[in-house]
Amino acid sequence: MQEIQDKYLNPDSAQPAGQRTQMIRMAYGQVRKKEKRRVSLILGALGVLLAGSLAYGLYQGHRVRVLDRQAAELFRTMKAYEVQIVGLRQLAEESGSTQLEEQLQRIDSLRREVMADYDGYVRDRGIYRKLGTREEQLILRTARLFGESEFEVSGAFVDAVQRELQSYWLTPGGRNRFRQGIERAEREGYTGHIVSTLQRQGVPLEFLYLALQESDFNVYAVGPPTRWGHAKGMWQFIPTTGERYGLVMGPLQDVGQRDPEDQRHDFQLSTDAASRYLRDLHGVLTQASGLLVMAAYNWGEHRIQPRLESLPAPADVFQAEFAEVPANPSSRNYWTFLREFGDRMPDETKDYVIKIFAAAVIGQDPRHFGFDFDNPLQPYLD
Repeated sequence: MQEIQDKYLNPDSAQPAGQRTQMIRMAYGQVRKKEKRRVSLILGALGVLLAGSLAYGLYQGHRVRVLDRQAAELFRTMKAYEVQIVGLRQLAEESGSTQLEEQLQRIDSLRREVMADYDGYVRDRGIYRKLGTREEQLILRTARLFGESEFEVSGAFVDAVQRELQSYWLTPGGRNRFRQGIERAEREGYTGHIVSTLQRQGVPLEFLYLALQESDFNVYAVGPPTRWGHAKGMWQFIPTTGERYGLVMGPLQDVGQRDPEDQRHDFQLSTDAASRYLRDLHGVLTQASGLLVMAAYNWGEHRIQPRLESLPAPADVFQAEFAEVPANPSSRNYWTFLREFGDRMPDETKDYVIKIFAAAVIGQDPRHFGFDFDNPLQPYLD
């Protein structure tokens, strides 16, 4: 075979050749030249395409980064509007004025417009479509409902929530607790009242699950003794916080038992107080970060506040109870706080936050997790 190739197909062959063989060699040589030119053209075209693809890829990457920054700015603007709304609600409550309602509606309309733009960008980026499991989608959606940007939720947090689901809420004991708590809230008519009260204060409806974590929706719950006294009621107010939000303590406030004269055991009064407390934490102290609200509710705002003050932020603030906390939603979030102060936050508080969050994840789609009922908040959603 090699001899035939050398004789007929190698135009530079030194072997003797007749006229016919020389013609074959010449014809093959021309074919080879054409093939080389064709290959060169193809490689050149591929090079141009590759360079173009690389340039386009760089352009697209730059464009996505620019759009992501714009989305982040939209999110910060939306959160800033939320903080303004809370500040105005506080002023309206303190002054008794009804003239602020028009301004509240105007700002809320602006917030909704920005929210629509942001949500549209999230859809265009296909953030949820790229996720591998339904659980991951629900975790991201729950973070958004608690006022955290989808772009800031870390994979480590997603993994931690999934572990919490499997190690607690989806075990037999956790399942029973979730089911019985939701059934009690529905049976006693608690859900609708809690939702309407939270809506009135403009805080996430998913704080419903904070009451599940605190007391399993038990209005007669009594906590263990602490240096601040016994926490009591569905929302587990300690005496000082309860009094600050208008609740009257009973004669048994220092005793670890139910007190019929203690308004912390009054469902409507305590729920109203809790919603106002959550509003203040949500809007002014934590700058509309729902996860940071949970941490403050458990660990105490007096521990969260000074640490927030140490984070760099602009100086413009609302004149309210936590007025010395700078208004800067971009740095007032759970992720920033955890990064800076996670080593000082008790494990109990971290566990508290993730338990409420995981319960809210289940609440988004209980049937997906094996329950035989729907999202308890669904009847009250827009």
